[in-house]
Amino acid sequence: MRRWIHDGNEPGGAVRYIAFVLADEKGESIYAQVLPSQVQKLGDLLQMGGTYIIAKFNVRASKTSYIPFEKKLMIEFTGFTTVSQVQDPADTFPAYVYNLTPFSNINPVGAAATKFIDILGIITAVENARIIPEERVATIREITIRNINDEELKVTLWENRAKEFKVPIISASENPYSIVVLFVGCLPTTLHNIIQVYGGNPCQWYFNPDIKEAQPLYNRLKLSPVPVRMPLSDTIGDSNEVQPIIIEHKTLDELNKIYPYEFPTTGYKCTVTITAIHESPRWWYVGCAKCGKAPDIEMIPFRCSRCYFKDSKPLYKLSFSAKDDTAEANFFGYDEESRRIIRRNIDFMLRQARTTEGLPQHLMNLITRKYTFVVGLTNSSFNEMENRTYLVKRIAFDFHEQAYITSRFTLTAKPQQPHHSLPPVSPTGNLLQPTQQTIGVQPTVDIASPATASTPAPPIVADDTPEKQPDNSTQANRKLIPKALLPSLNTIGKETNDACTIDKATAVLDQSFKTRSDDILLKTMCPTSHDKTEKEALQELYEHKEPNPQSQEKHKETQKPTSSVQAMKRSRPSEATIQENDEIIESSLHKIRK
Repeated sequence: MRRWIHDGNEPGGAVRYIAFVLADEKGESIYAQVLPSQVQKLGDLLQMGGTYIIAKFNVRASKTSYIPFEKKLMIEFTGFTTVSQVQDPADTFPAYVYNLTPFSNINPVGAAATKFIDILGIITAVENARIIPEERVATIREITIRNINDEELKVTLWENRAKEFKVPIISASENPYSIVVLFVGCLPTTLHNIIQVYGGNPCQWYFNPDIKEAQPLYNRLKLSPVPVRMPLSDTIGDSNEVQPIIIEHKTLDELNKIYPYEFPTTGYKCTVTITAIHESPRWWYVGCAKCGKAPDIEMIPFRCSRCYFKDSKPLYKLSFSAKDDTAEANFFGYDEESRRIIRRNIDFMLRQARTTEGLPQHLMNLITRKYTFVVGLTNSSFNEMENRTYLVKRIAFDFHEQAYITSRFTLTAKPQQPHHSLPPVSPTGNLLQPTQQTIGVQPTVDIASPATASTPAPPIVADDTPEKQPDNSTQANRKLIPKALLPSLNTIGKETNDACTIDKATAVLDQSFKTRSDDILLKTMCPTSHDKTEKEALQELYEHKEPNPQSQEKHKETQKPTSSVQAMKRSRPSEATIQENDEIIESSLHKIRK
């Protein structure tokens, strides 16, 4: 349905990704994106208006910014994705995918400024494409449209979209009449506090679309046609005749010495590293949801003093310190510039701030990041030279983002001389020459290959470190000698350092628990010298034999108390004895475990 290339707003630069709006025969739509590593492979396979069968792709949570509509999921094409074109598709596929936004609901403030919107209206005026002198010379074209309530909105098309826009003309001698247009993929913005929209690569348009929302406009045009004001000749000036605006680069020490009234309106460039984020003034505020103005006086309910809008929302206002090799200064950014620096939705940041003390962690992560800003001066900077704050007008270069992009392209780039790489193999198992392609052989285009995988395997490089020669005898002994859970029968009679301690602990166990009901079990597991030798007891435990009945009878006769007083003495030891016995048992068991 739609296809556009994102090049980071740098015409001719590296392609960041290719985006699509896909629709199935049931009318369901979804946003899709080609990973940067697959741009060269998949870039030309999917074209506008084509019908394809796509398989083996990733489904992930949708992005939150620069998306054509609000969906929970999106599609990512990977190195394993297969694409095959359908020659005779069914006629049940939708002709348009759109989500109209009324003129009154267009919001150019906060996160809403990063959501593509679709608008519908009657064309009333079309200006010639013209070249504007900016830091990078650009071509724009302005179109004015009107809705059913006679509200007008200006649409500004940029670069290729400005050159491609052509109004259908019936007669060359007169202006056209009654043209309804559907713009999709526009972004809201403001110019001199007037809301308008602009269209870049994601923007497309349809003249007189056959949709139900356009019927009221068609009915009105039948009664009162609306002419389109436009010049008879559509000429574009030579871009070589327009000189770009050069923004001079300054150090902080040089900026601090410039008189405030000598600051140019275009500002200066400066490259700095953030050193601190200020907690005061607060990094966010509640402002108008339409124009972003902070209220002069807090009112309940909210009412903007500039545009009289009644809704409010939280917005950024970031204050920070930054330095270069010459000096350090204070900087301030409004919502749009602050959001581009923080790269987080303000609702997410506020949730994080509620669970942490001080500044959120994402704000602290900005420290040590390096930027090139286009700066001006705040109003308070005109009062005195010493305490001035620079207003961030635009981010000219983000070193952190550029490093991330470079690393991604470096990781996904195909090595010139891969090590230990295998030659490509055809589906039939035959080796292919570098000039052969499987696209012309197979009806289904299979773009899975090791060279185009999202994260290719690193090249195998020989290691010069000598390998350690294993000791075969040691490894053989480790395999043949099992771990013994119980001591060997041949070592029971030998003297050890812990033999006396173990015998004493065994005697204490026998004395302390003699009167308990599990006395027989304890004596079976831990026999004493009165019953039998340790060697005989362990022999029975290894062979899972019952204790000798004669030995038990002999033990009962020798342990039988001669009087009730002696029995009470034996069954109730003193508290000191119990504590001493517990310590001996614990220390002995600890040594046994070791």
